[in-house]
Amino acid sequence: MFAAVPVYISAAASESEGNSPVFYIILAVGIGLVTFFSNRIAQRKSRKSLTAATDGLVDGYTAIIAPAPPFPDAIRRMRDLLAETSPEPRITRYTRGVVLADSTGLTISDEKNGTFLTIPAADIVSIEARTATIKPRGVIIPRRFPAALVKVRRSGAEAEIALVPIVGTYNKVTLVEAATFAAELSSRVGLTKPMTRSLEQLTAVADPAWDEVTAFLSEAAVDYTVVPADLTVRSAAIVGLQVTAESFLGALAWNCGAISIDHNWIRVLGAGTGRLPGAMLGDFADHDRGRQFEGVIVAFDVLGGLFAIHGAGLDVARGEVLYFAPDTLDWTPLGFGHRDLIYFFLAGGLEKFYADLRWSGWEDDTDALAADMGLAAYPPPSSAQGGTTMPVSRKPVPITELVGFQQDLAAQLSDAS
Repeated sequence: MFAAVPVYISAAASESEGNSPVFYIILAVGIGLVTFFSNRIAQRKSRKSLTAATDGLVDGYTAIIAPAPPFPDAIRRMRDLLAETSPEPRITRYTRGVVLADSTGLTISDEKNGTFLTIPAADIVSIEARTATIKPRGVIIPRRFPAALVKVRRSGAEAEIALVPIVGTYNKVTLVEAATFAAELSSRVGLTKPMTRSLEQLTAVADPAWDEVTAFLSEAAVDYTVVPADLTVRSAAIVGLQVTAESFLGALAWNCGAISIDHNWIRVLGAGTGRLPGAMLGDFADHDRGRQFEGVIVAFDVLGGLFAIHGAGLDVARGEVLYFAPDTLDWTPLGFGHRDLIYFFLAGGLEKFYADLRWSGWEDDTDALAADMGLAAYPPPSSAQGGTTMPVSRKPVPITELVGFQQDLAAQLSDAS
């Protein structure tokens, strides 16, 4: 990925070398574009299923995991907790770790060390999708990767380890794939999340919020498209969220895949469709406040901005929406909830809200996008050049990759400051 590094050129240097600042700006843009698209090509070539060959195993599920720090320390702590008797492994950044999940638990191994950690299913408390900060080989600043966080308890003591699934050579899986990875591991070891309410209980409600959603749509001041989703997808989404169709969150999950608003600038998440995920739980880092918080992702913008309903962790009301801006890379409480957010989107509030991020002709650029695509800008909006009138290159990329990039960029700049 390219990094948001401001380009400063002194007048003296420019005069002495005979090149104008424009030359250096074009050079920086060119290098950034080559780096970005080289990574994109590598990711596409290496993209494959998380499920690896299991050599005839019927009940097994395997995936390649990243061994980058702090993985070795986490392995040592977990081995101590479980009194592991196998030889101490030698884990390097070149180790190609493999996790195997089946009804007996989890085992982690690699070709050189063999099996170096066995976690019995009875000791596993939970396996949940999270993001983990690791330091892959060849990088200076640690990066955030989607992961499955495994929590283990034995004799009153606890330990945890982040299993970061990768494809190719340290290419990230998407947030959606990481959630699928965690769910698959959880299912294989016999952890089941109790569903307190059935599909019928969640959807057969007296006052469905979809009626209010459609009323908002009928009075919309901007264009919109309701993106459909199959019944099986919608059913799984609302049962997974465990919210009723009387809430806006449940109504959207039960009735659509997403709603694309204002020339595809905003994607309000429902059940999801294609590579566009549905509304989902997540853990987030608020680097400005130095705190973590839990929330539900409910919308993306075309530049990788993120809207989330606050759950817990910040001095913000539960249910209030926060916005992660691609230009400031900070989370900002908006002062209202999910229902009012949808109304705000449709009532024409976006024009003023995004006044500093929109460009001449943006409608034509965003209209051409599929529901699961965003626009990666270079220089990025958060860079010194991104907020100026200098030329900006914008290319379609999967929206989940763009959101992940913005989150990574925020973490890198926070660590560097």
